[in-house]
Amino acid sequence: EMNSDAPDRQERLTEEIGDMLFAAASFARKSRVDPEAALRKALVKFRDRFGRLEDEVRGDGKKFDDYSLDDLEEIWQRVKHL
Repeated sequence: EMNSDAPDRQERLTEEIGDMLFAAASFARKSRVDPEAALRKALVKFRDRFGRLEDEVRGDGKKFDDYSLDDLEEIWQRVKHL
C-alpha cells in the first residue's frame, strides 16, 4: 500500500496500519502483556531518549535545522544506548 498510486491509497494504508496495531495488541494479550501499559512504557522511553537528543543538540549550541537526518540519527543511536 505504501508504494501504491491508487486514489484511495491513504484510506487503504490507514486500514493496513490499523490491522497491524490490532494484531500487535492481540499478540500482547496472548503473551499476557497489557498492550496499553506496554505502549505507555514505550512512550516514556521515547520521551526520555528524545529529551537526551534535545539536550545534545542544545549543548552544541545548534538547532535541529542545523543537523541532517543522518546527523540526528547518529545522535539518536548514541543516546539510545545510554
